[in-house]
Amino acid sequence: MGEQMSMMRSRVGVAVLDGKLYAFGGFNGTERLSTVEVYDPRKNKWSQGCAMLCKRSAVGVAALDDCIYVCGGYDGVTSLNTVEVYYPKINTWKTVAQMMKYRSAGGVTQLNGYVYALGGHDGLSIFDSVERYDQNEDVWVKMSPMLNRRCRLGVATLNGKIYT
Repeated sequence: MGEQMSMMRSRVGVAVLDGKLYAFGGFNGTERLSTVEVYDPRKNKWSQGCAMLCKRSAVGVAALDDCIYVCGGYDGVTSLNTVEVYYPKINTWKTVAQMMKYRSAGGVTQLNGYVYALGGHDGLSIFDSVERYDQNEDVWVKMSPMLNRRCRLGVATLNGKIYT
């Protein structure tokens, strides 16, 4: 087991990019977080990344190309549809097109150059919906729904397919 993070957090979004583990936001038992921590296994050390623009827990995260997409989540008041993109090489953020749904506890992954957001909830309803982000057009597109409504789901991409 490696070094401990700087603080306890649950409902955190995680991704791996270029051999490092990134932890985005979460909940520390008192408040939602905007902080980012980066684990480098070669050094066995956590370091601080640039904080997100918005506090988020129950957030979906996916690495694509040289950046990491942080999608939706919950800010302590409402579910979010906003999306932030982190560029680790320059330690900075930018916002991109908002998702079609306010989506907390959704699954997020990437496939064939697109980011997919699946399931989740808005505080009232659990979703079966799927939407896909096209980074070239900066737009989210509605896709065929899942067979069942799901939130707090695990999502992974393997051999050209998305698994939930």
